[in-house]
Amino acid sequence: MDKSSNEIDEIAVQLEGLDWHQFRKELLAEKSDGEVASNAPLRKIVIGPCKGESMIAAGWNGNNSIVLDGDLGDYCLSHFHGVEADVRGNIGHCGAQAIQSGSIIIRGHAADAIAAYGTNGLVAVYGNAGKRAAVALDGADVLVRGSVGSQAAYAMRSGSLIIGGSAGAELGKGMLGGVIYIRGEPTSIANHLSEVRMREPDRMRLALILLKAGVKSTGREFRVFRPDV
Repeated sequence: MDKSSNEIDEIAVQLEGLDWHQFRKELLAEKSDGEVASNAPLRKIVIGPCKGESMIAAGWNGNNSIVLDGDLGDYCLSHFHGVEADVRGNIGHCGAQAIQSGSIIIRGHAADAIAAYGTNGLVAVYGNAGKRAAVALDGADVLVRGSVGSQAAYAMRSGSLIIGGSAGAELGKGMLGGVIYIRGEPTSIANHLSEVRMREPDRMRLALILLKAGVKSTGREFRVFRPDV
């Protein structure tokens, strides 16, 4: 681990051969119960190069921001409970699963089930996402600037799914709550899903999420869908 020569708060970490347990214990001042010490220093941690490894930064918490340089495998950044993560590549299946707080920006594409079971925070995918994006979402916000595969928002309970492109078949299947904003066309929607008028609270919420995700858009071109429950 070497500190950057021009930013004392930035630390570069080589992923190859990294002992995650020791890394978390030493650098994050993690306590025995998995919590991070309140007096742990604020740092920007750059980890890489990433070459498709799975489970990278799973369970990440604390007050440090993290940059993952390269493509990630499956289940990376699951149970994220941190401040900010910046993925400079693609992410595999079940990425950002069960996010609990903070924001995760993915500058490439996401495979199936991105942000599944997320309860809080924001996951933004700048590319496309696979099938069942935001499956069983329960309070988090998920933005996909591109298109999503089939059964997006499957069994979603609450939260928001924003789709900048098109959606595959059965959009909102089994959806119980929450809201979908979509700019493109879905192949088909679930029978119990209805398009509703864009109200002022919807406009404000959508604009705020887009702003947090770094997307320049008023959101006026989006349509709103909610379940009939």
